[in-house]
This record gives sequence, structure tokens and C-alpha cells, in this order.
Amino acid sequence: MTPKFNPPFQRGVFLLPLCIFLLSCAATSAWGQEGYLFRFYPPSVLKIVEKQNLRKSENGRYRGFIYREERSVLRETGMEGGFRTYEGELYRLEEMKREARFVAVPVDAYYSASMRLNELGFMERTQINFPRLLNFPLFPEEPVAPGDTWRAFGERLVDPLNSGHLTRVQFYCEYEYVGEGEYYGKWGHSIRAQYAVRYRRGDDRNGDFALASVQGRHIVSIILYEDGGIFMRDTVDEQYQHDDVGEITFSGFILTWYNHVVGLDRTELLRDLQEDLEEKGVPGIDLQEDDRGVALTIRDLNFIADSPELLPSERGRLDEIAEILSRVENRTILVIGHTADVGTQESQFELSIQRAKAIIDAMTERGLPAERFMYLGKGGTEPIASNNTDKGRAQNRRVEIIILED
Repeated sequence: MTPKFNPPFQRGVFLLPLCIFLLSCAATSAWGQEGYLFRFYPPSVLKIVEKQNLRKSENGRYRGFIYREERSVLRETGMEGGFRTYEGELYRLEEMKREARFVAVPVDAYYSASMRLNELGFMERTQINFPRLLNFPLFPEEPVAPGDTWRAFGERLVDPLNSGHLTRVQFYCEYEYVGEGEYYGKWGHSIRAQYAVRYRRGDDRNGDFALASVQGRHIVSIILYEDGGIFMRDTVDEQYQHDDVGEITFSGFILTWYNHVVGLDRTELLRDLQEDLEEKGVPGIDLQEDDRGVALTIRDLNFIADSPELLPSERGRLDEIAEILSRVENRTILVIGHTADVGTQESQFELSIQRAKAIIDAMTERGLPAERFMYLGKGGTEPIASNNTDKGRAQNRRVEIIILED
């Protein structure tokens, strides 16, 4: 099958509109054979999803499977010296005991994320904790044909205890271009990569000094799709020696997707949502543009006291909100619960999480797919009014629904 490419094109390199990664036309390589010239051409909005499915053992004893997921949505903010700058948010989802599908997922933490990226895949960190995998994959400067290989350095951030103390581990990777074909139902190009991990205490001066050593092997299947995007399946086998735990081993796989995102027209969405709310006469909802997307803040929500259970009087308002959200297709929705600063911080956080989940349950009961939702609680840490009055506390008991860029 001959790959199909669409214009525009220049200098023998075809550009796919909205694609993240370029699969170029056939070109004559330095070895006198036709090959492909691979380049990154990221879109204005880039989504990265990483899912870990790893078997964990400590000192030879099986401790169970780990299911972790991180999602980041990055927006291009400029270009300098051949590098595009991206800024956005990273959402670290709560660790699961089993793989979660078709359910709303709790967010353990989210924070700003940024990086710089050039067309060969070289990355520059602009913060210490992102991206976790640096300079991978990297493309050669020359065209390659099936069977051609190349080598390059990369770097991983590791955290075997999931403590937040990251350690940089460098590696030297060998790549091989396998060829083109149909992969997972779509036409693309396959690259095989493998690298060994070696680390000794102190190799990273800013890393976890209690991490005595790391060794292991990664075998990665990389698929570059012609319709845009990249998929990687990393088969992992790693061993850690840590002063606090002893030997820790991980085996399994890590799945990573890079996809383009059609940018959210926030001005138009805000206008449409405002018109809907006014037409339906839905009270107690504030609309505003947010760094992450478009936010609806539901004020004066009526719950049973100290409970996540909504009062029946909220049914009509929730009906209208669900109908409005159902018109916004293909976007992730983040729900954030807030409470008044009453009681302990621990109880506030737990109640705010439960109330965010209660809103999602109300939305899914009205037909919205649960897998579109993420949620978290902020407790009473972000008040918008005084907690010294009944009116102020009522205002602080609110839920934000954020329509994200992805």
C-alpha cells in the first residue's frame, strides 16, 4: 500500500496538516537507497497520555500491579532557535488497584507543565519534573530505509517509591526503522528501540541519595501514524536498590500516546454557553475563561449538611447543566469540589472530593459518558468569600466544571 499524503509540501518533505509527527516522502539517502525523513511538526495544542501497567515486587515478594496515568495538555506559546515552546497542565491520576475503564477518574495532583521541542525530537526541560522521558524518540538527520539503525542519548525521571523525589537516569538508545504497514487498525511507520538503564548513587546530584542503583532494560515499539500522532509500547524490566526499602523490581509495560488536539474556541464556547443558560433561565452559574479551558462555577449548591448527597431541589438545575454539557463533544471535563472552611482540613478535602463525584454521578445518570470526567477536591483552601458568615460559607460551597482543552 502506497501512503497517501496531502499538500502543502516543500523540498521533498510533505507536511500533514494538524499532524504532530511528519512521515516524509521517499528520498535518496546517503547509502544510495530510498528512505523516509522523519520529523516532528507538532500542532498548536498537544496532548500526551502515559499509562503504566507494572508488576511490583519488593525483596522478592510480589506486591501487586500498579496502574498509574498522567495526562498533559500543552499549548504552543512561541518559537526560538528552532525550538517550539509548550506550556500547559499535567494531571496525575490517582493510583489504581486495577485498570480503570469507562469510569470517572480521581486526580491525585495537577500542576503546570512546560518544555521546548525541536523537529528532531530534542527536548529542553523548563522545569525539573517534566517531561518524565526526555529526548525520546529522537530522529536521525538523514532519511532511513527499513533495517537502518541509529543511536542517541535520552533521559528518564524515576521515582520508585512514588514519593515525588525524582532522579535523572541517562540512557543510550538504539533505534531501528522496521517499515510501514497497518498497526492497530491504522497505517503508519514502525520503529523499534531498546536501551539499558544503569545508575549508581550520586550520578544525579539532585536526585534521591537513598537510591543506590538502578539497572534494567526497555524494549519499545514506536508507531508513527500518517494521520497524525504517535503511539509507544515500552516493555519494562527494572531493578532498584533503595536504602529505605531494599530491592524493588518493576516489570510490565508503559503505553504513551502523543496526539494533536483541535484548539478550543473559548470565545465562541463562552458565548454559546451563556446564551443557553440565559435561554433556560438556569440560576447560580458563573462562566469564565480559564487557563485550562472554560469554567462553569455552580454556586449555592444545596447538599444535605456535611454530606455529598444533593437535595431534590437541585434536580432541575442539574438537568439543564447536563443538557448543556452534552452539546460539548470530545472534550474532557474536570470537576473540582470546594467546601467552606469548617471542620478539619482532612474532612474538608474528603467532603469536597465526594461532592465533586456526586456531580459527576448526576451527569452520568443523565447520559454523559463517565470516562469523559476527571475530578478532585480542594477542601476549603480556595475560598471566594469570608467563612465568618453563613452567606460567605454558602458561597464557598461550590463546584467548578471545567471544559478542558483536550
